[in-house]
Amino acid sequence: MAPSAPICTRPGCGQLFSSPGPCAHHSGAPVFHEGLKSWSCCNETHKPVLEFDQFLAIPPCASAEAHSDVKPKKPEPKAAPAAAPSSTANGSTEVFGAAAPKPVTQPAAPLSAAALAAAAKQAKQEAVEKPEEQDPPEADGSAIAAGAPCKRAGCSAKFEGGKRDRAAEKCTYHKGTAIFHEGSKGYTCCKRRVLDFADFLTIAGCTDAAHGHLFVGSEPVKEAPADGIERVEARIDHYETPADVRVTVYAKGCDAEASSVQFEESEVKIALALPDAPSGSKRRYERVLRPFAPIDAAASSFRLTKFKLDLVLVKKSANESWPTLESGERALGWGNTFGRK
Repeated sequence: MAPSAPICTRPGCGQLFSSPGPCAHHSGAPVFHEGLKSWSCCNETHKPVLEFDQFLAIPPCASAEAHSDVKPKKPEPKAAPAAAPSSTANGSTEVFGAAAPKPVTQPAAPLSAAALAAAAKQAKQEAVEKPEEQDPPEADGSAIAAGAPCKRAGCSAKFEGGKRDRAAEKCTYHKGTAIFHEGSKGYTCCKRRVLDFADFLTIAGCTDAAHGHLFVGSEPVKEAPADGIERVEARIDHYETPADVRVTVYAKGCDAEASSVQFEESEVKIALALPDAPSGSKRRYERVLRPFAPIDAAASSFRLTKFKLDLVLVKKSANESWPTLESGERALGWGNTFGRK
């Protein structure tokens, strides 16, 4: 396979290094905080967004005469501010903002025969992906502005203007969704994982579109909920120990009295009451998490703070490694077991 052409290394550009200038890019760095996504250089002009596709669509705020192949230097890490203690309801003291201790890596524990069979079955199945969206027939070029980018993740093409020949357009993109887990970044549709965000933006697409590029597409229409409560998404992260799986749901400003978490052997029901939207409507995060393997519901626990929900899912079969967090997820390789028992 021929090596892919180098991409401009400036954040937010996405064009080939050999493309003619100018180079439209972001002069700052991406900011991911409690589910919100923005750029440090223009987060006042372009407010943080929730969806990753919306983040990729934030227009660049800087320009250069030509593209660059020099990787930007990472900013020097800043010293963490001193954590402020906060009293809890039971009189103990919690520290918000303090860094959690880093887990100690241990060798991966072997899977049981049942878990191995289940994971192998998942690995053979195709991931559930969104069907390919295509531009409407009338989007033949006259309704598209010159320079409009393809909306598919992983494709850096821009419309050159004039009449379109969709049969000649080659759109290689990612049909899956972005994954950010324990520092690694990638897509559900392919196996490559990277640590640096700039490298993530240059991961080559893995799927060829059948109907050319997506320059116009359709915007999803959100229907007003019948009960007047807006359901929102939240970022989730997790890591594994031999005895349990630790899950974090980043949801700032939860109302503990109006929120609930219920543990069962095969599922965890989460309902978090979030601060009201600017329009005044109620907002909630609701999810039924289905663990990869059965959990001990009585021994599992949760902790709700000002900024997040921490879950401890105690495994029914200790020392059994989970290749994925949930039973319905596609297993791409095998996971490692981290931490202390």
